[in-house]
Amino acid sequence: LLSNACDFAESEILLSATSTSESVTIKIEDDGPGVSEQNWQKVFSPFFQEQTHRNRDGESYGLGLAIVAKVVDWHHGTVEVSKSKQLGGACFTLSIQNKSQ
Repeated sequence: LLSNACDFAESEILLSATSTSESVTIKIEDDGPGVSEQNWQKVFSPFFQEQTHRNRDGESYGLGLAIVAKVVDWHHGTVEVSKSKQLGGACFTLSIQNKSQ
């Protein structure tokens, strides 16, 4: 996720984490083009790439976010994408339950 943020951000990335007794939440936001709302679920599918996002000059295969989603699932967590309220680009939110829950 950080690598994607670096690839797509124009100049700014915001990383934040919060913890409660129930879960840990990590947010990665950037000021890049974001992800179209119609693709918010598709972006976690293997080989999916938004056609307007070609920052890697053909070096990407669309597997990174699918891998992120699988790893988060292995930890019984969730990952979602939305629009960053602070920076205007993408906002990826990972939530993982604390082990004691």
